[in-house]
Amino acid sequence: MYNTQTRQPMMDTMTISDHGYMTLPFQVRFENALKEPNILIKCKLLTDLIYESTSTNIKEMQHRYVLLIEDIFSCNPLPYGSINNWRLKSLTKETAPKEFDSIFFLLSIDGPIFKLIRHLMSNDQTMNNRHEFSINHLPLSLRNLDNIVNHHFFMDKMSTSSSSTLSLNAFEFFLFHFACYITKEETTTTTTIVWQTIHLHTIQHYRWEI
Repeated sequence: MYNTQTRQPMMDTMTISDHGYMTLPFQVRFENALKEPNILIKCKLLTDLIYESTSTNIKEMQHRYVLLIEDIFSCNPLPYGSINNWRLKSLTKETAPKEFDSIFFLLSIDGPIFKLIRHLMSNDQTMNNRHEFSINHLPLSLRNLDNIVNHHFFMDKMSTSSSSTLSLNAFEFFLFHFACYITKEETTTTTTIVWQTIHLHTIQHYRWEI
């Protein structure tokens, strides 16, 4: 069945509840997951896609890993009409317990994201993959190229293709995005810190588990 205006297959707009949804190509289901406005459904879709990929074909998520992490931490303009509905700095267990638990599970050490990272880091086909991380995402004090080049922590992470990017493995790519997200300055009218937010809860979790 085709849309008469665009002549594109209408299967791209199918949802998880539609009959035949699982027969859609992995890429289509991944794009639909990123565009999903309901965070509970979004977490479920992404979790299922990660488990499917790690069980059958790790390359499916290997090619989309960067898009997944950038969607969560919104460092770059989001593709596919994605909606950043993660609200990591505002969502609390008290105000939205189901959403809080779903996101925390996704990001937890024993959750889907780290399961994917472990697979990417250990699989022979993907373990040597590197991901480009723009130094513009770093805190201002580290964006100076001289500071980066002379910093022992970054010495083996400089990209050979561009002086403005770092070349990171899957774990480093996640960690850098997470760290830069929590240190990123926000335009806000209040200085109140809500200590129960999902990103601060996750920081505490990582402190004890990583």
